[in-house]
Amino acid sequence: MKKVIVLMLLLGVCHSLFAQTKKETEDWIKEKITTYGGGNNPNRYVVNYLHHKAAQDSVHTMQLLDSYMTTPFCDFIKIDKISKIIFMDKGENYWMYIYTEGDHIMSCMVEENGKKLIDKQWRHQSIVILNKSFKENNLPERMKKAFKRLVELYGGQIKEEVF
Repeated sequence: MKKVIVLMLLLGVCHSLFAQTKKETEDWIKEKITTYGGGNNPNRYVVNYLHHKAAQDSVHTMQLLDSYMTTPFCDFIKIDKISKIIFMDKGENYWMYIYTEGDHIMSCMVEENGKKLIDKQWRHQSIVILNKSFKENNLPERMKKAFKRLVELYGGQIKEEVF
């Protein structure tokens, strides 16, 4: 019995030694979105991670700034509320849909060099347009795994498709 307990502890420690940290996971997601994001418009997205302390709760958000339009558009996505990541081939581009359970994505327009947020709306979906080459090297599945890991690190859970 003692051998089983020791073996389970060793396996748990070894797994956590090789698992990615929050920072490594955040950086990997950020790098892939900024590298492949924008379809035919390179350097379209800026990704930041924001951490706020509100009363006794901490709010962790992923800021996704889309600079494609004249007035940049921004989504603030509560990381622990992300529930599903879906990819769709849209011909010229590859789209990533980020969903939350309920309206946990604040979308707005950004003015005055990021100092003013206008037209705030709460939604349950954010879309990232990616280059066609994103589907190479199994990146869609790897991105799903990275988001799943990130959400779990922040105390949330992505629901797996049953069928």
